[in-house]
Amino acid sequence: RTRFYQGMIDLVSLESGMNYINLKESYVIFICTSDPFDRNLGCYSITNTCQEDISLPYNDKRTILFYNTKGSFDNISEEAKDFLNYIETKTVNGDFVKRLDNAVRNAQHNKEWRAEYMHSLVHDMDMINKGKREGRLEALISLVKEGDITIDVAAKKAEMSVEEFEKLINA
Repeated sequence: RTRFYQGMIDLVSLESGMNYINLKESYVIFICTSDPFDRNLGCYSITNTCQEDISLPYNDKRTILFYNTKGSFDNISEEAKDFLNYIETKTVNGDFVKRLDNAVRNAQHNKEWRAEYMHSLVHDMDMINKGKREGRLEALISLVKEGDITIDVAAKKAEMSVEEFEKLINA
């Protein structure tokens, strides 16, 4: 799932024709009610490293955070502790959690907001699916233009005829 979400962030971040060098720093955050790695940490911060030399700096600007409501809270801030405790027990501690709890209660009682949220959720899923297809087609077109794959291979991967794919390239 983390790869999928990261890919979607990258896809949405780059406009058509933009160079990958323009990708910005990104975070994928999971709030887990069970320990995803069984190490009893309150937070796992995942970044890429070189396996042969972990001291080698490799900052591709991607971080994945797994917050664990069941872990030890030694490695996280007080606000994060309060938030994870709220997720786990619904106990309200700290200013941030108080504001969050009020927002949750207001949302639960607002029928118009809930309907708008559901409409937005469906729309977002449609856009994600459309974006995935468009992004995949753009990537295939780039690979053909750069000579990395043949048009036959690209058309097959796009589930199109060669003629249809040629029209996309020439559009």
